[in-house]
Amino acid sequence: MRKLFPLLLLAAVACSSTAAKESPGKPALQIVQTAPLFFGSGYSAPLNVNVNIANVAKEPIRVRRVRLEPGGGQNQYNIYPHSRIVSEEVQPGETKTLYIALTAYTNITRLQPNEPLGMRAIIDYEFGGKRYQGYYIFLQIEQ
Repeated sequence: MRKLFPLLLLAAVACSSTAAKESPGKPALQIVQTAPLFFGSGYSAPLNVNVNIANVAKEPIRVRRVRLEPGGGQNQYNIYPHSRIVSEEVQPGETKTLYIALTAYTNITRLQPNEPLGMRAIIDYEFGGKRYQGYYIFLQIEQ
């Protein structure tokens, strides 16, 4: 097992450096929960978020699609995957906010969530006349 760990670490670093080279102009992303999560007596609840997309490149980017997915792991609750087609141009140094309504679900009755929700985001965007995908992992979305 000790000999396997350095190989796995090396593979992870190689994959992350390759992904960075494939996505020039990758926008910065922030996900902010807009209201507290309340399940009541049901098994699902609305989870509204703002997705803040900041262009850190020196050229404009055009965001084409935003996909939000569960972050994996064992949580008290999770979300259904959601994809939204958009056509938002973001100028250099500008931040655009997209409001997205998600649905959270659980199998625990009368849940009062006390743990953070992890989430993955995939952004399809155009930069310099080419299309790219940016992958993001959030261990905890902001409230």
